[in-house]
Amino acid sequence: MTVAKTRVLVALVACCVTLTIHELGAQAGKPAYTWALPNQYFVPPVTFSPDGRYLAMGISVGPAYDPCPLPTCEGRLHVFDLKTGLRIIDSSTKYARVMSLAFTHRGPYVVAGHADGVVRVWSLATSQVVKEFQCCQGKWIRALAMTPDDSILAIGAQNGQIVLWNMADGLRGQDRPGSSRTLPGHYYGVSSLAFDSSGIYLISAADDQHVRRWNINTGNTYEFSRAADKQKAHRGMVKTVTLLNNDRWAVTGAYWEGGTYKDYASSSPPDHILRLWDVDTGRPIRSYPLEFGIRCCLRPLPDGHRVAFLRATGWNEDPVLEIFDLDRGQSEQTVRPSMGESFHAMGSHPDGHHFVIAIGDGQFLVWDRRAAKVVAQLVSVDEGWAVQLPDGRIDFSEGFARWPCRNVFQQACQGGSKATATKGLLALLWNQR
Repeated sequence: MTVAKTRVLVALVACCVTLTIHELGAQAGKPAYTWALPNQYFVPPVTFSPDGRYLAMGISVGPAYDPCPLPTCEGRLHVFDLKTGLRIIDSSTKYARVMSLAFTHRGPYVVAGHADGVVRVWSLATSQVVKEFQCCQGKWIRALAMTPDDSILAIGAQNGQIVLWNMADGLRGQDRPGSSRTLPGHYYGVSSLAFDSSGIYLISAADDQHVRRWNINTGNTYEFSRAADKQKAHRGMVKTVTLLNNDRWAVTGAYWEGGTYKDYASSSPPDHILRLWDVDTGRPIRSYPLEFGIRCCLRPLPDGHRVAFLRATGWNEDPVLEIFDLDRGQSEQTVRPSMGESFHAMGSHPDGHHFVIAIGDGQFLVWDRRAAKVVAQLVSVDEGWAVQLPDGRIDFSEGFARWPCRNVFQQACQGGSKATATKGLLALLWNQR
């Protein structure tokens, strides 16, 4: 090698080393990107306890594609105590994605259903898993519901199974043959479950377009149908169901996703409908056409004639939060995605005024129905809350200011004050019960 060539090679190596060192130095000055990312295809569950004291969030960490098993994707569970302002459960173990959540009515427990078919029961008193079992042949656990006395847990899976587990015996360590049994009837994707106040009847909604009512004591069931010829409940996947009017009515919401499942070969168009049913007869009372249908999360408001849900706005599946008046048959309030990312899940506080909406990138918004505005934003579960105070200032919880503020509070990030543990969103919700 000539001297000239050697000099050129040395110069190139030196240049590359310099650039690499500069790049590493620039990266070293940046904080690690450790946000817990909710998956974009599944609905990351968000739910409140029946008394409004606890808020639970399921988080999916990893790429946003379907399916995404461990170790590529993992699930976390975060539970906040609104009375104390503290996060009492912060799971660090690598579980499969959290697909569904449910609080007990009386005992201090929250139940999580995972993408690998595992169900875990967490104690709110000890922040530990007290029961874990495999359910539903390793299929996604998409829906959970408990009887009012917390004795029976209903589990709905992606393969259409509904499993009834004797939770009272299981928590006492008395699982035995017959502690769980399966209700056959759906053949695909149980998406939503609701017990009535007696704990005897269970309503199930599924992606196979069926809605069924079950007597869990006898196993007897019948279908909700649109007409005497036993047409299915909807022409589209039934994503959500809830009960109203002292359990005499059921409300269901359907969504069309392009004809990908076996019963979608019909030439009939999807109905894109919110539907009100007579529970005793399984016949519709009234139907409400809604463009593109309902994505998830039907929640009744305390007044008994309004419901909240996430409605699709187009084939891109970006939903909006909608408050809908069933008596008048029209939307009362709409929260559009311009607030941030597209919405993926919604939980309603028992007060009927506050809604926590998952919007992507680990962020959650709190919508106040009375004020008709966003009053708080969780930038990421790992960082904390930003809350808009009555005087317009922004109150940051610990850790929030480590990242640039985004979306709703983008213009108000300068000059914010840090919150104490009992201030901010948690106290906001607890004090407005």
